[in-house]
Amino acid sequence: MSEARGGENSQELLISADSHVMEPPDLWATGVPAAFRDQAPRFPPHRVGEGFQKHPGGQDPHARIKEMGQDGVSAEVLYPTLGLPRCRKPASAPTTTG
Repeated sequence: MSEARGGENSQELLISADSHVMEPPDLWATGVPAAFRDQAPRFPPHRVGEGFQKHPGGQDPHARIKEMGQDGVSAEVLYPTLGLPRCRKPASAPTTTG
């Protein structure tokens, strides 16, 4: 594996194109307006992959910026970890055209 050499003190631009944010465990229970909480995704506790959630930069943007600098990364494309597949529109939902 090659060593990353980008970052804030470099002339090189290194962009991570597959980074993930770890959503807080209570995001869907508290971050959705009360009127829509019954429709929000639910994620029961599980032990699969336990431990990676403790990565400081997974939820704290200040820690993430610091880690990016340590890794030599100048910018990132961030993807959700838990929510994206569950937020799809049902196949039966009406579509708009035009």
